[in-house]
Amino acid sequence: MKNLTSKEREQQFHDFRDRYIGVRAACMSVYSSREYPNVSENTAFLFKLGVAIGTGHAGLIQSSVRNCLEIGIKEDDIEAVFQLSIDAVGIPQASSVYAWIREEMARH
Repeated sequence: MKNLTSKEREQQFHDFRDRYIGVRAACMSVYSSREYPNVSENTAFLFKLGVAIGTGHAGLIQSSVRNCLEIGIKEDDIEAVFQLSIDAVGIPQASSVYAWIREEMARH
């Protein structure tokens, strides 16, 4: 499998999203307030972003940032999660994570 450019990855995401809209809707609904009454939707999405940052996978991190932005979470809140993760992932990984987050925010 070849390495995709940023534009190709973005197009691939949009193609997948458009083709499998039901899958995306099901994944997004996992965070409903009915299932987790003590956790707000924003908190759930920010928590998922923190988990994504911990994995170190660019695509997962960018997808989590995209999801946060789509539901109206502020960039400052996303950056706060990033700042809290720095000591857990280390400075070298944190610099990559920061670049991935900023790249996704710039697209939004």
